Amino acid sequence: SRSEMKVRTPPLDTGGWANPQQGRPPPQPSAAKAPPPQMQQMLQQQTPSSGPNQQQQGKAAVRSSNTLSAESIAVGGGLQQQPKQRAPLAAAAARPDAAPQPAGRPPSQQQRPLQPAQPQQDRSAQTSPKQPSPDMDHTEKKKAKAGSGPGNKITKLLDVKFSKVVDDHKKFLGTLPNSVSRAAFDDNLCLNRFEDVICIDQTRVLFSDSSLYLNANWVTIEPGKKPDDPPKKQAIVAQLPLPECAVAFWSMICENDIRGVLLFADDNEFLTFEADKIFPMNMATVKISPRITVTHTHRLAVSSEWTMNVYLVCRGDVRKYVHVHCFAWSGDEVIKLQSLWQIESVFRKYPAPHVYMSSAGVGRASTFAALKMVHAKMHDESCKEVSLNNCIASLRENRLHSIQCFSQSITLHSAMIQHIIDCPSFEKYENDPRVRAFAEQYKEHMANSKE
Repeated sequence: SRSEMKVRTPPLDTGGWANPQQGRPPPQPSAAKAPPPQMQQMLQQQTPSSGPNQQQQGKAAVRSSNTLSAESIAVGGGLQQQPKQRAPLAAAAARPDAAPQPAGRPPSQQQRPLQPAQPQQDRSAQTSPKQPSPDMDHTEKKKAKAGSGPGNKITKLLDVKFSKVVDDHKKFLGTLPNSVSRAAFDDNLCLNRFEDVICIDQTRVLFSDSSLYLNANWVTIEPGKKPDDPPKKQAIVAQLPLPECAVAFWSMICENDIRGVLLFADDNEFLTFEADKIFPMNMATVKISPRITVTHTHRLAVSSEWTMNVYLVCRGDVRKYVHVHCFAWSGDEVIKLQSLWQIESVFRKYPAPHVYMSSAGVGRASTFAALKMVHAKMHDESCKEVSLNNCIASLRENRLHSIQCFSQSITLHSAMIQHIIDCPSFEKYENDPRVRAFAEQYKEHMANSKE
């Protein structure tokens, strides 16, 4: 029997505030019997001293805090100060130097003269054995080198040299899933634009009407926390539909509540492949089927490389969709990285899932899907390593043949380097010599590719 995958998109996890831990009140002295007269005389002759229990230290309460759209187109005092010491653990990160005197303290203790703070060298013997060693910074650096540092995954990404990207591209071109089937593809050969771009059964998009077919696959952008958990975020990577697949395409949009569609196609491709029969232009209305009507309502030329369009789709109810058309990236060229990140920021404003398309759906569209995957891992604190090769291999498990040309591999890697330079979260890497070295090699590659 043909296996079919049912895909679920769970709600995003919502983080909550942690309840701050309040510090303990200082212990009150318990009532005791008066000592004998001889003992009182001995105590009065002794010099009062400030023992470790005189200064009460409470736990500090630690609390951490954490444009374009379709709509915009359409419309005191206390005891003496002690020398500051390194806090033993994170629970004592904001420990106060001294606690105020309790109101119920006996008068005999309130009248004691204050003693000067002891020098640091005299208090070395009183240091708690739980205090971190002076080599803590050195230990943290060693852990960072071992892979536990927060910036270690970015460092590993920067260590990848331009020549290694070339070698890695040759390696993953031969990667294939362990076991796949292609029955639906073979049964609908006339509905596929290319006979060698196979839509595998395991992840292909299904319809309520089982007679419909589209060369489109679900891909995982953000996996679940555990291997058995459903993905946090998914997308659909597809070929530019044939005119006879218009009903299947808009049915897919409506049934999966797609809010954003991205198409990579230059002007020649758009006309040659009759994309205007899928996406009407110039405020036109097209009746796709007796149940589906599509109306083009707005167009905004954001730059010389891409535009935004708004469509109203009527299929029982009326819904609004944004369609981004990038026409400056043909199959054998390299897109400007700034434009790529501008488009990515637009799609962040719309809830997933999204649809990414190109003529075959395995080159430019898959490159953008891989960019979304790598970008999510770069900003995921639980992710310890960002491997472009692993992301591409995972993408090919869902969408066969993804990322074909070396120019697409180098575009993906260069886009992530550019993001490290531009993103405030990675500001400390902006002047890293590895960034400059890769940028120079990328410019050299661009110059040679134009010759």
